[in-house]
Amino acid sequence: MIQRQVPMQRFNISEGLSRKSLEHLVQPIISIDEFESKISDKRCIVIGFYCGDADPARDLSHFVDRSSEPVLDTEVSTAPTPDGYYVVWVEIQRDGHFPQVLLDLLGEVDNLTNVKQWQFQCPGHDDPMPVNKENLEKNLVLDQSKIVEPVDSDEDDEGPDEEEPTPEPDTDNDEEDSEELSEFWKQATVDKVIVENSTVTLQHLGHVFSFTVSKDIPTDIDALNESSDGRRLQRLVGPLFAVYPAGAGFVVESDTDAVFLTPCT
Repeated sequence: MIQRQVPMQRFNISEGLSRKSLEHLVQPIISIDEFESKISDKRCIVIGFYCGDADPARDLSHFVDRSSEPVLDTEVSTAPTPDGYYVVWVEIQRDGHFPQVLLDLLGEVDNLTNVKQWQFQCPGHDDPMPVNKENLEKNLVLDQSKIVEPVDSDEDDEGPDEEEPTPEPDTDNDEEDSEELSEFWKQATVDKVIVENSTVTLQHLGHVFSFTVSKDIPTDIDALNESSDGRRLQRLVGPLFAVYPAGAGFVVESDTDAVFLTPCT
């Protein structure tokens, strides 16, 4: 899980925002390009701000929505993350101007917070990095032509080629298990989820991760231990899931269910 630097606190925010109104309520680590865009992953980069309660999250969203910067969309998560934070999603156009737009936006948000140094996490990196123009340009994909969006079509459902043998039909139990797994991953912040029997493949921004899935949850869950692979998986599936190391894999938990994943070799 993402480690936040300030413990969650609950406050009532007045309707009118004033300087430092959100002091200690907005976390200094933001997420960049880890959440799926409502508009288009090709066109937009999603920024995630983490707030300690729903009211400050709505206030921040309202403030950003009226920013002078070219923000395309803002939204607040309907429920907190497993570690208790509400997420404010901000969508900004993916292009060479993005680093400066973000820096200017954070400069405006600084009027409401006490953040001394913003840090960010993004795909392909385990540890937070300082937010500056050099790091943003070096570690983010700003060229829209390099982003391949998943194509929703019926091609994946077409039958095999005539020369290929027809696979044996799944049993009723296999179909039920696949349906349950597909339902489980619906809220994951990835581009595509492929469920095949006891294997799930998660695809996001050109990266592919495959796991063997089991409903047998091990007892040796280590909720306090964090690894780079665990943090990567947490960022991949998004804030509506909790990821815990367990043995050779990870327990991934949602509000209603849990599965055990082991990486495919």
